Amino acid sequence: MNFKANHWALLDLKYYFMVDGFKLIATTDMPCHLYCRMTTTPPRKHVLPSPRRGIYLQGDIRFCFVVYEDNEQDEAGDSITHTWYKTSWPVCETRYFYFVGTQGGTPSVSETAIFKLHFTGMPPPVYLYPNGRGDEQNIHWTFCGEHWQCVCDLSLESPGVHKRVWSEHYQVWERDTYAITPLPRGTFNSLKIRSWGGQTYSYHRYRYHLKMPTMPIWTSAEYGWPPAVIEPPREGEILELLANPITGRAWEHRDLDNIQLGVSLNEWGSFGYIGIHMLYIEIVGFYPHEW
Repeated sequence: MNFKANHWALLDLKYYFMVDGFKLIATTDMPCHLYCRMTTTPPRKHVLPSPRRGIYLQGDIRFCFVVYEDNEQDEAGDSITHTWYKTSWPVCETRYFYFVGTQGGTPSVSETAIFKLHFTGMPPPVYLYPNGRGDEQNIHWTFCGEHWQCVCDLSLESPGVHKRVWSEHYQVWERDTYAITPLPRGTFNSLKIRSWGGQTYSYHRYRYHLKMPTMPIWTSAEYGWPPAVIEPPREGEILELLANPITGRAWEHRDLDNIQLGVSLNEWGSFGYIGIHMLYIEIVGFYPHEW
């Protein structure tokens, strides 16, 4: 028999937060049907004797599960991608697991190392703020030398002096893009674009943008605030993106490498203005890599 055709290897394992547990996604090098063998009891460690030059030595360490459940993957048949939804996971409970499987209905001798996950409950959001100039700085008016410095942190504003970038050009879209703070390595569920700002009349509009290297810039729908004085600023549209709108695929950490966050403003009238005081990204369900 061909060794590779009757064995499989785990290439990648990702985990995503849910409200009451984790979504696990495993990737293998060969099609197979996997079971996630899981327990809340820490694996037991014992030593087996093995012959060494005619003498049996207690040198072979084995790990075993004494109580466990086998959870079958969601996908039917043999596959390369394997998914599990482990819900009803109590907060602060640790579980240990590894993967076993079959190929063509025949049990395989392949298995994985033992993994451990601790459910802390849905993690708090992680915020990414502008921290440098992007490729575009075209919004006409600002209180700052560098535009990103006017939209990076609302708490930096002094009383009565509201930093912002703003537009007064009639029916002209003006756009800025900004570098953002990096995200530690890990997985996350979704991304929200958030802002604070204001406008003086109801027909002024703004849009969000995301820009990845070598990819076309992404533009959101148009939004606006109720007509009012631009100060003090008010929270703008909270736009949640469950998938990467540029690639059309599920978010991956590498998507945020060198990504730029942007905004464009349009003073869609003959008078008044629209401004942004703060623009940032909220990362939902972030979990740092531990293996």
